Amino acid sequence: AKPFGPGNATISADTYFRRGYTMGKLGNYAAAVEYFTKAIRLHPNDPITYYNRGVVKGKLGQHIDAIEDYDITIRLKPDLVEAYNNRGVMKGKLGQHTAAIADYDIAIRLKPDAAEAYNNRGDTKNELGQHLSAIADFNTAIRLKPDYAEAYNNRGIARFGLHQYIAAISDCDIAIRLKSDYANAYINRGNARFGLHQYIAAISDYDIAIRLKPDDANAYYNRGIVKNFLGRTWEAKQDLQKALKLAEKVGDTSLKTEIESMLKKIR
Repeated sequence: AKPFGPGNATISADTYFRRGYTMGKLGNYAAAVEYFTKAIRLHPNDPITYYNRGVVKGKLGQHIDAIEDYDITIRLKPDLVEAYNNRGVMKGKLGQHTAAIADYDIAIRLKPDAAEAYNNRGDTKNELGQHLSAIADFNTAIRLKPDYAEAYNNRGIARFGLHQYIAAISDCDIAIRLKSDYANAYINRGNARFGLHQYIAAISDYDIAIRLKPDDANAYYNRGIVKNFLGRTWEAKQDLQKALKLAEKVGDTSLKTEIESMLKKIR
């Protein structure tokens, strides 16, 4: 979600806020946190500053701290839809899926046309394996926002989970048409093509995903699996080893374990 503009703060607090906002836009999230914190010291009851600090803390991967800022934001401004939505995202990243859905429910109740909240709730339901219910949320998100590439991609994931591979490919096609550099949509289309035994086409999609996003461990991992299935063992190992390094770099322990297990099987 995009940060809000300056809140109604004192002049000095507003100066710090603007500096924090600018640093956040420039991607200097640590500096942004520092400036927002200074603004809060001068004006401790401005919900918008807490909200924006929560946004940049989320960018830094400080999910628990971000949730604390959203908690304060909501206490000070209980009708701020974006705070519930973003807090749900942070809870989801911590694996608190039920709590995340509860936040999206509130966001939707406050703003029934909040397409992002429907998309995020559907994404969380996908994580829980509730694919049919997730599709209903993605359908609503798409109805509210017909050019919502992420919702099409996520609906494709849900359909893949239901083994509806042709429908999943169709959704990923739309996501890619709307957003040509959408690496994750290429990965998901590759997964669906693998499900249809279209192995070469799947590898082609993973190739594109890697070209668009060279640090995506999942693209290398999935390509490695397909290559191993085709008997291209050496190439598969190369992809899996690359995926392992990338997973370790970002601290994705779950994926790391999967890759290590796969590497043991093909030695």
